[in-house]
Amino acid sequence: AGIPEVIDVEHYEFRNGGLVSNNNNANLVDKKNKGKSIQDGSFYDHLADEEVVMSTTHPWGFPSSSSKRSRRSSSRPFNRDASASSSRPRAAVEVVVSSAQANFLRDFKRFDTVDNFSQHHYASQGNASKQHSRTWVKKVQADWKILENDLPEAISVRACESRMDLMRAVIVGAEGTPYHDGLFFFDIHFPDTYPSVPPMVHYHSGGLRINPNLYNCGKVCLSLLGTWNGNAREQWLPQESTMLQLLVSIQALILNQKPGMINQKLLATFP
Repeated sequence: AGIPEVIDVEHYEFRNGGLVSNNNNANLVDKKNKGKSIQDGSFYDHLADEEVVMSTTHPWGFPSSSSKRSRRSSSRPFNRDASASSSRPRAAVEVVVSSAQANFLRDFKRFDTVDNFSQHHYASQGNASKQHSRTWVKKVQADWKILENDLPEAISVRACESRMDLMRAVIVGAEGTPYHDGLFFFDIHFPDTYPSVPPMVHYHSGGLRINPNLYNCGKVCLSLLGTWNGNAREQWLPQESTMLQLLVSIQALILNQKPGMINQKLLATFP
């Protein structure tokens, strides 16, 4: 059977660039909270466990510290240049990681809030003093809570405290896809009639068309957003659809192993 365009993360897991049916729900899904995935938190563990080279050179701007080593449990050690005066590891791209940097990555919050979004694509759509309905506020706060607790490891989201109608998400391309390790940014706006209508989503394309469903103008083509045809179950459902479902759908249905397979008509026009 084919994969529906609306992803129910209660039944599917996104793994290595493809959807895998999750019939036994083995530690992957919280059955009591539909649409919420459980993460194992191991994404950055290797950075905390590895032996890292401490250096006064800090490319990320962290405070300097004296050079020392910590434990490294890696099955793929770096190649070293015996003729070089330094014993620092070499690779195709040399990376110096301090313990402070490793801790930063380990403690990085996939969901957090920021003070403002002055560069947001939808910044001009409203202002901080605008009043919203109780239903609107309740739904947005519910989305925040779901995202805070259940975002997949490859998706990070920032909401704005002063502008609850704005949100930004970044999706890391999955292994096994043409988008592996790429960063794909999406600006999100909750209109006044949300959740009766879906959010507005703008993709930061950089002027490039890398997917039939992602236009270089920033349009995201997906039935869940109402920007592509689909049956009733593939459309935005005000009482059921969530931001988590939308982001996972973009990850699984657009940034996947075979871009454009969900929208064959668009694929025919893709250069």
